[in-house]
Amino acid sequence: MARNMTEGKPSSHIIAFALPMLMGSVFQQMYNVVDSIIVGKFVGPNALAAIGTATAPMILFISLLIGMGVGISVIISQFYGANELDSLKRAISTTVIFAAVMVVVITVSALFLTRPLLVMMNTPPEILQDSMDYLYVIFGGLVFMVIYNCYEACFRGIGDSKTPLMFLIISALSNVGLDLLLVLKFNMGVKGTAIATVISQAISGILCFFYVTRYVPVLRLKFSELVFDKEMFKTIVRFSVPSAIQQSIISVGVILVQSLVNSFGAPTMAAYAAAVKIDSFATMPGMNIGNALATFVGQNIGAGKKDRVKSGLFTALRMQWVLCIIVSAVVISLSKVLMLIFINSWETEVIAIGTKYLITVGSFYLLMGTMQCFSGLLRGTGDMTKAMAMSFVNLGTRVVGAYSLAYWGWFGARAIWYAIPLGWAAAALLGFLVYQSGHWGKRVVSKKAAEVEVTDLLSEE
Repeated sequence: MARNMTEGKPSSHIIAFALPMLMGSVFQQMYNVVDSIIVGKFVGPNALAAIGTATAPMILFISLLIGMGVGISVIISQFYGANELDSLKRAISTTVIFAAVMVVVITVSALFLTRPLLVMMNTPPEILQDSMDYLYVIFGGLVFMVIYNCYEACFRGIGDSKTPLMFLIISALSNVGLDLLLVLKFNMGVKGTAIATVISQAISGILCFFYVTRYVPVLRLKFSELVFDKEMFKTIVRFSVPSAIQQSIISVGVILVQSLVNSFGAPTMAAYAAAVKIDSFATMPGMNIGNALATFVGQNIGAGKKDRVKSGLFTALRMQWVLCIIVSAVVISLSKVLMLIFINSWETEVIAIGTKYLITVGSFYLLMGTMQCFSGLLRGTGDMTKAMAMSFVNLGTRVVGAYSLAYWGWFGARAIWYAIPLGWAAAALLGFLVYQSGHWGKRVVSKKAAEVEVTDLLSEE
């Protein structure tokens, strides 16, 4: 169900919108996490390390499509907040055509470049083939991932986070069943987990298509409405390219960090793969409050209600700080127990390394939550350039810090863990400075918001 966030208490909208997205993130993470648990427990640490290594190239190749999803979500939220539904449909139509072209280009490129990239990342020989097998299957089914993510972006733009959650739960549960069948019953190893993931994503995408066709007219496109609008494409590019660059920066940073992790050997790789999965769950509340804030901000900017944007930011920050303190306490106190979910108890070296990661990184989730709020504010206003700058500072600080300290004295692999909160702190500081400067909220696509901006300027004169 769509949600109009331009009226009512900001806290009610942010909580009601963030909770389904949080549940959706949990189930979406289940794709990789279930893969990791099953191969870590029943295939071995090397298979777990292979999936962990394969994640970085996968993110690199789909970063443009992820960025497009972020951009279209902002555009739709602004058009929906301004009740400009014709423009909203033209934006969706143009996105569909653009996405179809990009899927073909990215899939072909990824299939050719997978092996060279894995070799460049210092992937050990005993892990290389499994990583390649996993990625070839994932990239072969990329179209299904894109279909679901595009629908999810559209739902998010109109304030509906419950509907995609429903389909994602069905898909995630299907993934669990298929993983168990293909890995345990048919002994297909890492390749089996990838096949299960692709089939499950196909289920979620197909369900979204039929639901929108029947029940969501505002997002439904007739064949006659499927047009490529050049002006709308320019708007989509203006919003999506900075976001795509932002995602690319993230993925390049992930690859550089993963390459450094690989240089410390298979036990560190397996520990990192497991700890990162746990860390992904722990940071979900913060990320989803930031995403909910972005939609709240987008709708209110579209409606020309800038004062509600500030109120929403302060509400989101208070939520973040409370949640992050709770999550930090849980992760630190249960770090070893959480590692045992992925790793058998006799793999003591892997568990010890992963536990150190979780205690170090888990102590600083407050910084991550603050960063996510300022990033959500900037994305919601459409200021993707400054949001991109935050990502660049975050990843740049993380990569430089990790490489600078990794081979210096006591640090070793610990440098990788300590560099993560340093990146969060630097990005949060940049976001705060941008907010304080007042140079935000100027990128609007709706006519209503533009009229409000002009009125404000005239009144100042």
